[in-house]
Amino acid sequence: MQKFLSMMSEVATWKSERIFVGTGITSGGSNIIPAPGRYTLATSIAVSDQATYVPAWQEYSAAISRGSIATNLSFLNGMGREPTTHVVTISANSMADLFQQDSEMQGTYASFLNSVKDIRTIENRAIYVDLALFGN
Repeated sequence: MQKFLSMMSEVATWKSERIFVGTGITSGGSNIIPAPGRYTLATSIAVSDQATYVPAWQEYSAAISRGSIATNLSFLNGMGREPTTHVVTISANSMADLFQQDSEMQGTYASFLNSVKDIRTIENRAIYVDLALFGN
């Protein structure tokens, strides 16, 4: 690992570091496992009221729970000066599953956004695909 980190530091500039804790707040299909080809939408957020946000996220993630997507909520406890406090992820085995065009799901999402608009800000959003899997 040290050799890899040394090689990376020669060609890349360090921008940020995150330490996170899994909350165990998950939903969705057990077939959406970390594997090459899995797509994930990761949204970094700054939450000012966890007691309100967490139940709202749980309600939303339960409402969209399908066998084709999986969700996760993580708490960040090592961001330095960054305002991000949490990361929510939605993962799927295809882009079509990740961005479903279901009007019921879109209505549920709009309702969720309305319920948390005053207690969270989006700091970053990224979509990525797993090319390989290491560890565990």
